[in-house]
Amino acid sequence: MSQGSEMLYQSALARVPWARRMSDADLLTVTEELHHRLLTDEDRGAVLADVFAVGLESVGRGLGEPISETVPALAAILWHGGVVRRGVEVEDRDANGAMAVALYAHAVSGGAEGGVHLILGSETEAGWAANYLAVVLRPLGVEVGHLSELATAQDRRRGFGAAVVCGSYGAFCLDFLKTEQVGGPSDHSPRARRFAIVSDANEILIGKSDAEVALLHRDEEVDERRFQAMAEFAAALSRSEHFYVSPIAGLDRSDVILTAVGKQRLAEHWSIGDESDPKAVVLESDLIEALRAKYCYTEGADYSVVDGKVVLQEGVGIQADHAFTGGRRQAIEAAKTLAITPLEVPLATIDVPAYLRLYNSLSGLAAGQPAPASVFDELYGLAVIGDEPRSDLSEREKTYLRVDRWRRAVSGFRQEIDALRAATLATPQFLPMMRSMVEAAVRTEAAAAENNIRVLIPAMSRLYPIHLGVADFETGVDAIVPDAMGAFDRRAQAVGEDMLDTAARIIARRFIDELWSAYLTLQNAIFNACWAADDCNEYRNRTAEQFRRTMEQIRRETTRHLFRVDVASVLASE
Repeated sequence: MSQGSEMLYQSALARVPWARRMSDADLLTVTEELHHRLLTDEDRGAVLADVFAVGLESVGRGLGEPISETVPALAAILWHGGVVRRGVEVEDRDANGAMAVALYAHAVSGGAEGGVHLILGSETEAGWAANYLAVVLRPLGVEVGHLSELATAQDRRRGFGAAVVCGSYGAFCLDFLKTEQVGGPSDHSPRARRFAIVSDANEILIGKSDAEVALLHRDEEVDERRFQAMAEFAAALSRSEHFYVSPIAGLDRSDVILTAVGKQRLAEHWSIGDESDPKAVVLESDLIEALRAKYCYTEGADYSVVDGKVVLQEGVGIQADHAFTGGRRQAIEAAKTLAITPLEVPLATIDVPAYLRLYNSLSGLAAGQPAPASVFDELYGLAVIGDEPRSDLSEREKTYLRVDRWRRAVSGFRQEIDALRAATLATPQFLPMMRSMVEAAVRTEAAAAENNIRVLIPAMSRLYPIHLGVADFETGVDAIVPDAMGAFDRRAQAVGEDMLDTAARIIARRFIDELWSAYLTLQNAIFNACWAADDCNEYRNRTAEQFRRTMEQIRRETTRHLFRVDVASVLASE
C-alpha cells in the first residue's frame, strides 16, 4: 500500500465512529456538505477521510452487518488507481464493498456527471452490480445508472445522467462507438471519463485485451461466388510450395503463411497488379481464410454447424484478434459447400485497451492467478499493489502484448479520422477546414496527372467548375488552385456561407463514415495477411498506404459533391 493510501485508510478508520452515530437522513445531508467542501476546501485530505467514513458506514448498513477492515484498505488503494490483488482470503462482499466506497468517493469529489464507471465482464454482472450499488449509495443521494449493450440512445443518456454508471466492457465500448464514432449532431454526446474500476482486472484488463468491439452493418449483397471460387482456388494450391501451415507457439493451434510463390500464383490467377490495390488486399485475406478453413479450423472445436449455418467459437483462427469476422465464416461455409451468410462490414471499431486508456484514472481488483505486473504496465501503465506476482509471461500473455503493439502501430490513423469527423460536429466554423480540403484535393489530383493536360483537365472538371483555358492549365497548380478557391468562394456566396457550412459538414461526414468502413475492412485484411508472418512493419506500411488513399478519397469525393449537389436537399436529408 502506498503512503497516500495508508494515510487515507488510517484517517477513514478513525472517522468511522463519527459516521456510525448518524441517522440515514444525517448521512444524506453530510454527503451534500462533503461534496461542497471537496470543491472549495483546501484540506482535501481531512474531507476525504470523512467521505470514506460515510461510504463505509453506508455500505455496512446496506449489507446489514459490520464491514471488515479489509474494505477501507482496498477502497483507499482503488481510490488512488492501479491494480489491487485481492488474495484468496478476501471475500466477494468485501471486494464489492471496497469498490462501492471508492466509487462513492469519486462521485462525491467530482463535478462532472457520468464520469465514474464500474466496468464488469458481462451483462448479468452489470445488472447485479447496479442493484447492489443502488442499495448502498442511493440513501446517500448518489444515483446509480445501468448501461446495457442493447440500450436505446435515450436509455444510454439516462444511464450516463447518474453519478455512478455500471455496465459491461462491451456496453461501454459500444456507447463510445455510437456517440463518438458514428451518427449526426443529435447523437454526438461525448462522455466524461474521469475514473473507472474494473471488477476483475485479470479477466477484463488482460483477458479481454485482444478483444475488439465493432458496430457492424450486414451487407446483404454478398457475392457467394467470391468465396466459392476462392475455396476452389485454395484446394488447387500445393502445400509447402504455395503455403505452409505453422503451429502457433504455446497454443494447440496452427496458422497459414503464404509463400512468395503462392502470392505470385494468386496475383497471376486474379490478374493483380499493385499489391496495395484494395482488390489485392481483400483477395489475399480471402485466400488465407480459405486455407485456414481447409487446414486449420476444426468443426466442433473452432466452429459448429447449426441449421446449415456456421457458428464461430470464440478465439477461432488468430485468437479473435478482430471482433468482426472479415470473411472467416464465409470461407468455412464455402469449404463445406453451405449457403454463404451475408458479410458483416465494420462501421467503427475500438479495442478494449484503447477504450480503457481513455480514462483519467483506472483501477481494478485482480482475483485468482494474477498476470505479471509488466503486462498491466505495458498495456495500461498501471502499477500493481500486493504480493509480488510471477514474472514470466505465458504464451497467451505474450500474444496479448503482441496484439496491442500491432494495434498501437496503426492507432494514429483512427485518431486522425476521429479528429476530422469530430470537426464536422463540433467546430464552430467548418468552411475554413472545408476550403483546405478542397485545396488538398486539387493539389493531389494535379500531382497525379503529372502535367498531362489530357488527364489534368478532365480530372479538374470532375472536381469543381473550372474557369481556366488550356494555356492556364499548362501553367500548372499555381493557376489551378486560385481558380478552385474562386469557385469555392462563388459557391459560398451563391448559397450562403451558413448553409454551405452545414451542407459541407453533412457531406464530409457521410464520406468519412462510408470510406472509413471500407478502410477498416482493408485493414483487417492486411492484418490477416501479415499476422501469421509476424511482420508488423509490413502491416504498418501497407495500412499507412491504404489510409493515405482513404483520406485522399474523402477529400476528393467531398469536394466533388459540395460543388454539385443541391444544398437544400442535403440539409433536408439530415
